[in-house]
Amino acid sequence: MTEIPEHLLKRSKERREAASGGASSDSGTSTPATTSTAPAVAKPTTPVVASTPAPKPDPIYVVAAKTRRKIPFWAMATLSLLPLWAFLYLIALKPQEKEVEGPMAIGAAVADSTKPVLAIVGDGGWLFTVAEMAAAIDEGINMVMVLWDNRGYAQIRESFDDVQAPRMGVDVSSHDPSAIARGFGWNAVDVTTIEAFSTALAAAFEHRGAHFIRISVS
Repeated sequence: MTEIPEHLLKRSKERREAASGGASSDSGTSTPATTSTAPAVAKPTTPVVASTPAPKPDPIYVVAAKTRRKIPFWAMATLSLLPLWAFLYLIALKPQEKEVEGPMAIGAAVADSTKPVLAIVGDGGWLFTVAEMAAAIDEGINMVMVLWDNRGYAQIRESFDDVQAPRMGVDVSSHDPSAIARGFGWNAVDVTTIEAFSTALAAAFEHRGAHFIRISVS
């Protein structure tokens, strides 16, 4: 405990009496006042946080890049294939020789009589469009038709054989395709060997008109 000086206590008492308008009732000594020596408890203080400066605005070109419409991710695959599409387009522009058969070959000969036309058909398929041979003569075309005669539908016949099924409707009746071609006005010849076929084919392209070469396969 710490003792307070007498003159300070007296001065404090006089000021209190003067403030209250009363006289002092005790002129003697007063009980000395004491103060507590307990350590003062510090009050918690709110930490001061420094304010961060506002971010600078983005430049105009950055704002434009952020707001523009983006290319969809699926479009990247299409764009990567553009060189391939361009290559295929250039190939498509180049004229190529066409391989046709039957009536389509007759149509090609009618469209351009300055180029040689060769049609290769089978005896079974040829019977489906045999009437077109008359149209070829009527149009006065120049072409060579080679007939592979194996006396039936060999492709379908082999399909039956592959699955060990009985053949049905694949062995057609025997006929004379060369005689039919001559009846329509074609120049017809029969061959059975590679040498004979080469000679007949060369002779057919040397002469104008409709030529029919039958390759007989036993």
